[in-house]
Amino acid sequence: LFNSTPTTEEDKSRADYYAAEKERSSAALNADDKDQFLMSLDLTLKVTKESNPGVKRISQMTQKTNQFNLTTKRYDENTIDFFIESEKFWVLSGSVSDKFGDSGKTALVIIEFESPVSVIIDTLLLSCRVLGRQVEFAFLEFVLDLLKRDGVESVGATYLATEKNQQVEEFYEKIGFQSIRNSEGVKDYCLQLSDYESSNQSVVEVIYDER
Repeated sequence: LFNSTPTTEEDKSRADYYAAEKERSSAALNADDKDQFLMSLDLTLKVTKESNPGVKRISQMTQKTNQFNLTTKRYDENTIDFFIESEKFWVLSGSVSDKFGDSGKTALVIIEFESPVSVIIDTLLLSCRVLGRQVEFAFLEFVLDLLKRDGVESVGATYLATEKNQQVEEFYEKIGFQSIRNSEGVKDYCLQLSDYESSNQSVVEVIYDER
């Protein structure tokens, strides 16, 4: 059978990503302090409000990401196009780089606006190749700051348990979300942005590309 999955820039650069990760892992093994090592990486996260050219990679991430994926919803390109073009959704991606190289587009959040002041996090995921560098916290905290700046007051979210995403079962609690329901592998959350303050972490520099 032929593989019909569209080729993305990340696919073409896969060998470079692996080479950079080999250097990064070697440096981590020789580091005495994890926090100092992360600071030394010069991590940069570029957050982009997506437009049509990013669609193939966005769909691909929803199809392939399992470990750091809070809801594991799978979307095809047409559905991603719909989200991007709709005024009811934000599609924000994150591209990560450090002194060893560029990890590419590896973070995604899809936000659904129920009203101008109330939103739901439909999808939140991060590629396993950038885990362990505090990127997940920098990414979501930046998104929450954007929402707060735009007048959003309430953020809802859900964790749907799968066999592969147990590591993120308590991720929303770590950010400050309040659990409002926990039943049979489904955890629902709410965060009032009036009560929220970002951690102002200094490990990851965040750059915003609003397009």
